[in-house]
Amino acid sequence: MGYMKCAICKRVLLGIPKAEKLRFLPKSMKRVSRKYGGYLCSKCATKKIKEEARKIIKKLKGIK
Repeated sequence: MGYMKCAICKRVLLGIPKAEKLRFLPKSMKRVSRKYGGYLCSKCATKKIKEEARKIIKKLKGIK
């Protein structure tokens, strides 16, 4: 099975143990404690968060 990978760029996720060991670990040790932790790498997560912030700002500017 190997290491967990980012859903967008397919890079290995740092800070997450091999998939074979995940079954025996508590939930707090299975993922990184940030938004999209355990699903996206840090670079892709920052891009995604910035995109979401831009969408929110566009909605707020459109309301005024």
